[in-house]
Amino acid sequence: MENRSIGDKTLDGQNDLASVRSNRQPSVAGPPAGQGARDSTSIKVVGGDGTINITTREAPRRVVCNITTCGALIAEADCFVCGRCQRTVCKRHKDVELLVCEECAAIKRRESGAAGGIPCQFQGCDKRLSGGHEFHCRRCNRTMCLSHRDTSLDGHCVSCAEIMRRERFDKIALNWPLTGVAAEAARELVRISQPKPAFQARIWTQATGVDRREEVVTRDITVVPRHSRGGYRIGDRFTLHCQTQRDCYLTVIDLGTSGNIYLLLQNRRLQAGNPVELTGPDKDHIWRIGGPPGIERLKALFTLEPLELFPNAPDFSPLGQIGTTKNIVTELRHARQSLQQMPADAWVDDSCDFTIEDPGA
Repeated sequence: MENRSIGDKTLDGQNDLASVRSNRQPSVAGPPAGQGARDSTSIKVVGGDGTINITTREAPRRVVCNITTCGALIAEADCFVCGRCQRTVCKRHKDVELLVCEECAAIKRRESGAAGGIPCQFQGCDKRLSGGHEFHCRRCNRTMCLSHRDTSLDGHCVSCAEIMRRERFDKIALNWPLTGVAAEAARELVRISQPKPAFQARIWTQATGVDRREEVVTRDITVVPRHSRGGYRIGDRFTLHCQTQRDCYLTVIDLGTSGNIYLLLQNRRLQAGNPVELTGPDKDHIWRIGGPPGIERLKALFTLEPLELFPNAPDFSPLGQIGTTKNIVTELRHARQSLQQMPADAWVDDSCDFTIEDPGA
């Protein structure tokens, strides 16, 4: 009889061909327990010398999409496990914003809409947060609106950024190369600090030519650059800006580039709300920048009641000319002790620094 072949196997005789026809039907091997289906096809060939099994194809593992309206059989590479319901679904049913399946995403959005979102944790803010429009402060661990994020200190809210800047100012002032009265007074001055301010208050300078687009207005208070870009030149008029959340009294002490310490303002009444611009100690006088070039530093005290720091000193008084060295340091120490004895919510402090340049440089 004529020899015939299938693949690389030679079949001899009509009975052998019949055996091939009867056993060529594919069989799907059942998956192990807990796994998806695997397709396999085998050919059973019966010859005169025994039985030969040949596996021709084995498909990748497949799973069923658990989305209610889907149910498709998909390869493992084309699915993902929802982090909320732990179901395996097609990648096309994955919500790319919330990183869960589309059914869970719809539930989360309904819950968020019903609750109005979680509240912003920034003091005084009444906004509700929604996905993608909030950030987490690295220092205070609060979640808040993007509008309260500090633009210069990445990952920090404006309140924590102010504390960090104040700490920087204190460190600079303590290492400032002053001598005599100025050195002793400066060290006492930087120790006057409110670590947990109960309300916000700010002072800053605005030199000519500063880009005001750096100002960021929030619900609480105006956020401004810490350093005046370009600074002042000797002879320029000086303007001080301040803003507070509560009605209070402002006292400002100036650590000058010359080493002198001035009482710039004492117990100036401020109303809560919009920023205030001060150009001098009173309406009849103005401030003007003197020398030498360097970094001028201001320390501000905001108190709910008048602070008797130097009761006999008029505004813009050189502290070095008031009494003796002992009196200056003693008064500053007394002021610090008095503030520490006051209720914690009765006062806050702030500081800023700016450069003074020689106009001929």
